[in-house]
Amino acid sequence: MSLPRWIPPLPGGLSRLADLLTHDFCPGANRWVDWLKHPSVPLFLGLGMSLATAVCLAASAWILVCGLGLVLLVGGVWPWVSLRGIQARLEFQQSRGVEGEPTPAVLEIINRSPWPVWGLTLKQGFRRWPGVGPAWALARVAGWSTSRVPFDFVPDSRGEYPCGLPCVTTSFPFGLWLASRPVVVENPLLVWPRRCELASIPDAPDVREWSDNLSARRTGDQGDLTGTRLFRPGDSLRRVHWAQTARHGRLITAERQAVAQSAATVELHLDSESHSTPGPQGTLEWTIRVAASVCSVLQAQHAAVDLCLAGERIPVVGDGVLRQRWLDRLARVPHEGLPASSRRASFGKGRGLRLFCTTFAGMTHDRAGVQGGGWWIVVQPGGDAAEGETVLTGAGRVAVRLVLPVSMAGDDLVSDGVEDSSAGAGVREAWERIELQFRQQWEQSCHGMAVAS
Repeated sequence: MSLPRWIPPLPGGLSRLADLLTHDFCPGANRWVDWLKHPSVPLFLGLGMSLATAVCLAASAWILVCGLGLVLLVGGVWPWVSLRGIQARLEFQQSRGVEGEPTPAVLEIINRSPWPVWGLTLKQGFRRWPGVGPAWALARVAGWSTSRVPFDFVPDSRGEYPCGLPCVTTSFPFGLWLASRPVVVENPLLVWPRRCELASIPDAPDVREWSDNLSARRTGDQGDLTGTRLFRPGDSLRRVHWAQTARHGRLITAERQAVAQSAATVELHLDSESHSTPGPQGTLEWTIRVAASVCSVLQAQHAAVDLCLAGERIPVVGDGVLRQRWLDRLARVPHEGLPASSRRASFGKGRGLRLFCTTFAGMTHDRAGVQGGGWWIVVQPGGDAAEGETVLTGAGRVAVRLVLPVSMAGDDLVSDGVEDSSAGAGVREAWERIELQFRQQWEQSCHGMAVAS
């Protein structure tokens, strides 16, 4: 058992002593003795011993019996009594949010009892993975009052929230027993996957004309000047560059940008057999984040993007309900992955640039089933780096190889009693380190990508 992170490092001798005192020598016996950790256990033991003393030895021990009995009675009954008149309602201020970004919410607590309630906390339904809960607590709610408490909720993963039945709890005054009341949620929150900001786009060919999009790779009659060349029969005289013509003594034509739109197909392979243990920093979650980032940057450059997921082809567009459709679909992917039957359901001849987002295990299984070729974005746990090196060396056409740190390949989130602000900062730093790795490899690969013939 390690010390909490908020405790400063100890000197060598004290550190060894602390490890010795906190070491779990019999972990197999924990399930039999965990009940001894409850604060009411020593009180009950003290009550029993004082009762035996009062009956057999000294009558003055009845004072201790009455005192301990009163503490147990008040500590067990008062939390239940104090919450009888409580009604709680939670309202998210927006219907959709983004993973890791704060979403405003309001908790309304109505106390219909004449007595106040102390030590209220909001629990359950706000953390999908192991870790600390939201740092929300209310010291006191007055009797016959209505309190509205605004706070920022930071989701730790994509999906619908609350992910369980939320409740307000209190264990005031002695922490002997925890009483709870359910919270009514007016409108659930759907959280989209986190997306990484990318600047470059691949050199995908343009497939159709589009009036408000100009291609830097094709020449036409609109947009900025891209270069000059010799005049060819059939060129319009309006495209003649007269200054260069006068300088060289022969007709020189100016080349400009052409209006066009690129096409791309992004395929997601999310079968559970190809991914690591479910968790906030597992391969499945990062594969979804990578696909969402790629779709966003391609769509922002007016490309015609199709997202293929388990046989479903979803157009990626940037406005209104259609934008919500593809992000909602990614948000609702089961956290344990899709059935193995979905692995090849989306294979087929895609249009334009094809990008496959998967793990190196999925790439090994699926390379033979891909028709027409394409580029692979491979996410792999850090512990499988050596095996992945062998697989990817002979695979070819790998655009990005995103290696997750070893400590983050499973369901790790910061725990051990760390404050919620520290936990959130640690998760954000981990996200940023992996996103930087992905962004660098994406920038290096963009200009080398081409559509497979």
